[in-house]
Amino acid sequence: MFAFRLAQDLKMTVQQLCESMTSEEFTYWMAYYHHRNLEVERQVNETKKR
Repeated sequence: MFAFRLAQDLKMTVQQLCESMTSEEFTYWMAYYHHRNLEVERQVNETKKR
């Protein structure tokens, strides 16, 4: 499912994404989104505590 999300965000089809990106870069994108989501969750939890 991540490939579809990234393709959507980059305004590409999944096929275009797979043809234009190495698996290494794809892995880095996954890590970036994971860390970004953790930060958003942290901010939400901080807001709830207030």
